[in-house]
Amino acid sequence: MTESKESTVRLLITCPDQPGIVAAVSGFLHAKEANIIHSDQHSTDPEGGRFFMRNEFYLPGLDLDGLEKLREEFAEKVASNFPMDWSLNPVWVPKRMAILCSKVDHALMELLWRWKRGDLEADISVVISNHPDLREAVEHFGVPFHHVPSGKTLRDKVIAEDTIMELMGETDIIVLARYMQILTPDFVAKYSRRIINIHHSFLPAFRGSRPVPQSAPAWCQTHRCHGPLCPRPSWMKAPSSSRTSTASPTAMTLTTSNASVRTSNGMSLPAR
Repeated sequence: MTESKESTVRLLITCPDQPGIVAAVSGFLHAKEANIIHSDQHSTDPEGGRFFMRNEFYLPGLDLDGLEKLREEFAEKVASNFPMDWSLNPVWVPKRMAILCSKVDHALMELLWRWKRGDLEADISVVISNHPDLREAVEHFGVPFHHVPSGKTLRDKVIAEDTIMELMGETDIIVLARYMQILTPDFVAKYSRRIINIHHSFLPAFRGSRPVPQSAPAWCQTHRCHGPLCPRPSWMKAPSSSRTSTASPTAMTLTTSNASVRTSNGMSLPAR
């Protein structure tokens, strides 16, 4: 990719899988003298699967007017031959990003630092939180911060989301950076395929504000791993199941692989 990213386009495709999709796309771009600089593709199943493609290409001299004409030609010559959902977007035009967060700052700060360094292909337009705690940190980066309490009832959540939508305005993407609220279906539907949650989640099995401590005993029961190889955190209670081996501080049993596992004391343990 050129350093300025000018004349570089990102193509996204999804459609029912069938032979000829890649050939049709690459043939079209070759005819336009475009240079494919990155390509990922995947099918969910060799027969009757769903096909996905993410493609970046460089076409010298391409501007926004030329991109619009390219879209028209792609729709006519390629997309019309497949029941295809697709988009062609200019990489040189940054996405308008809104961030939703709560109290914990690490995910938010990572985004702000990368944005400040120019590592994000996006402009962070606003940060909205259901708590006021991170205002000073956000405004230090020169980004507008808004506190919108979420409330506890559904009516309160709907009112809060209406306010959030008004504050975001026209946005290309919404990032949930440890936003500890469940969005309503109407909100999600309005921003379909434009919401990214970068906070790890163990829903629906482990709910609440401490999912990791909840999940650890269950994980230990499933994988039966402890000792120096997989040290148990201080908050994790020892599993009560008699199936858990305690013969060695490095004892381990795996159930999901045919490969053997070598422990920290050099023992080779066959997986079951």
